[in-house]
Amino acid sequence: MSPSPIDIREQFVSGHNGTTQTEVFLVQLVAPLAILSRDWFVQFVFSESNPLNPWSKFALDFLLLVTPMLLSLTLMSSFVIPLVVSLFGFIILLLVLFLREYYRSKGRPSVQEVINTDISPKLGPTTFFSQIRSMLMIFTCLAILAVDFHVFPRRFAKTETFGLSVMDIGTAAFVFVMGATETIRKSKFGVSDQNTLSSLLVRSLSTFVLMAIGVLRTVILPLLNYQLHVTEYGTHWNFFYTLAVVKVFSILHQFACKGNYSLPLGLVFAVLHEFMLSGLDYKSWILSDAPRDSWISANREGIFSVLGYLTLFCFGYWMGQFVPSARTKLKTYFYAAIKLFGMSCLFLVVQKLPIEFAFGEPSRRLMNLPFIFAMISLLTFAGAASLLVQVIMFTGWAARIISFTCDIPTPCLLVALNRKGYMVFFFLLSNILTGLVNLSMDTISVTNGFVATTIIAAYSIVALAITFYLSEIRRSMSRLEGPKES
Repeated sequence: MSPSPIDIREQFVSGHNGTTQTEVFLVQLVAPLAILSRDWFVQFVFSESNPLNPWSKFALDFLLLVTPMLLSLTLMSSFVIPLVVSLFGFIILLLVLFLREYYRSKGRPSVQEVINTDISPKLGPTTFFSQIRSMLMIFTCLAILAVDFHVFPRRFAKTETFGLSVMDIGTAAFVFVMGATETIRKSKFGVSDQNTLSSLLVRSLSTFVLMAIGVLRTVILPLLNYQLHVTEYGTHWNFFYTLAVVKVFSILHQFACKGNYSLPLGLVFAVLHEFMLSGLDYKSWILSDAPRDSWISANREGIFSVLGYLTLFCFGYWMGQFVPSARTKLKTYFYAAIKLFGMSCLFLVVQKLPIEFAFGEPSRRLMNLPFIFAMISLLTFAGAASLLVQVIMFTGWAARIISFTCDIPTPCLLVALNRKGYMVFFFLLSNILTGLVNLSMDTISVTNGFVATTIIAAYSIVALAITFYLSEIRRSMSRLEGPKES
């Protein structure tokens, strides 16, 4: 008996072993490089006297931000190093042009004056973290459809048991960034502004929304006879349940812990989780073909990975404290970026030597300690790279380079996604569109890489354009109503 179409699709996204950790680092480097090249290009080409309308900005952002990420996952997936080198080359070219402008300008500040410039809160000193979240979301939404096409390399698909891949980053990155965002929000608004009834209600509502989406996904997918990768989270569990559980913990942590106990909590969770996996040998059961005849056994991957994700959240929360607050000198941001790069290297060394020696290879399915340390190293590196991008932009502003005085560099796509509620909307819309594409065509039969990439590009344009349009409407309404939306 020949396998059914749904069986073929499930087999297509299952049983993969991942790629090298170096390649995962390189693919993740594309996003911050794209942001820097886009920001510098806009600064050099456009000015306040030559502004762009919103949809021209949208087109420019899609071309310079989304396209490099799309190519790194599809047509240029075998040429990631040349892609990264090309982005570096473009940046170096723009750097030369800006340096020429700096040295030609009269009354330019000295290097000492530049690095000691105070960064005003109006410049958005934590913008880089918002950009990380937005680029991560776009990257994820590109991957969830691209994985169903042959143009997306199988080594990038989620690993089955052990190893690392590009798609393994998804949930781990969202949880890590969620933790870091909590710290940044705390330093920005203060504890007293967060520990209020209104804050609790808003955060509880977002948790309820995540749970509701998770339930809808659990119910609807079987009704549509949609393919399900059971060993990813289990039969019923999914990404939204994991985020909801972490969100509940973040609320309890915020209101119960007056100090920063995230690091000791993270270490406790890590030890407890690894004890369950190795000491009690839960890992053999989780990775086995044991029957899924109860709710717990049916969802063992999702349930028993929660402690691992809580560990990541705590480490993300701890890492967030290294991000400088507003009214800090420019050099402090530079030192913070260097410190984060150093910590990334430290976690990588610890992962490769004692951790993997003691506990084996990384496993997304187990969410084991080697995988957790691999994610911390990777995501700290991504955060450091994004912070360094912002430091470079601040340097251009502090050096009073003429082009950097205009107020148009912020990527409109990333701003739109970071408006309250629009990131979740974009993710839901992308999931719906992914489902529609899969239900309307046999993606596996599309063997032409250019055609497949065009379909993925069209899908991403539609999802981003709808989100951007609604965001622009909201922005226009908020302008008419009064104070500018934060």
